[in-house]
Amino acid sequence: MPGCRIPVVLGLLLLAASPAAAGDAGSAPAVVETVVETVVEAVVEAVVEAVVDELTLRTEDGAVVRLAGLHVPGPFAAAARATLEAALPPGATVRLVPLGPGPDRYGRTPAVVSGSDGALQTLLVARGLALLRPSPEAPLRPPGLQDLEKRAAAERVGLWADRALVLSDAHGADRLIGRYGLVEGRVLDVGGTDHHVYLNFGRDWRRDFTLRVRRPELDHVVGRWAADVEELAGRRVRARGFVVDAGGPMIELAHPEQIEVLP
Repeated sequence: MPGCRIPVVLGLLLLAASPAAAGDAGSAPAVVETVVETVVEAVVEAVVEAVVDELTLRTEDGAVVRLAGLHVPGPFAAAARATLEAALPPGATVRLVPLGPGPDRYGRTPAVVSGSDGALQTLLVARGLALLRPSPEAPLRPPGLQDLEKRAAAERVGLWADRALVLSDAHGADRLIGRYGLVEGRVLDVGGTDHHVYLNFGRDWRRDFTLRVRRPELDHVVGRWAADVEELAGRRVRARGFVVDAGGPMIELAHPEQIEVLP
């Protein structure tokens, strides 16, 4: 990607919403400086040509940039796009931290995108317009963003006003098939094959909700929660990802931030 590249250890300025600001999805959140120190290869400065959609912008040098690590549910796409357009008008200078090995199959470069008021990812999450979507292709693991998402959920901001849009109990996860969402439930047991490990939430794996992890990725994905995946049996967990129909609803886990053990 063209631009000014400077190797740095970057402290990302996160925008945290105050309780008053978070309750109003149309107002800018109050700024609380939270620094997440992240080693990055380079910061790229670019000039915005246009906002393409709710998570994508095009720069004057022709690059197409995707805000990494987020998912915007369809009903909130227009509001998320309007937020980006207000924050990144044509001619605005942005700072980009490219993530992952390069552009995706659509030619979009995943990046942390910062304008004059800080990182745009934080703005969308604080207003309840986006969910965190960790993936190996764009390794974004910002604890500050997780806190913002939890605050938005607790205060029922934006998409969290109707949690059923994105959150389901494991026994009702079939209604999220074909969508990105969060599923909570108690792991009944752990099974596996030569290639995959399965966290089962019901006795009928052909109908009940399941989490699947490739064996080569098992320690990376669940190691922060359990030394042995069998220890997750009986624990309540929250998982996030695209829910697919695999006989029953299933989420494939490939990133450690996709799963969280609940109290």
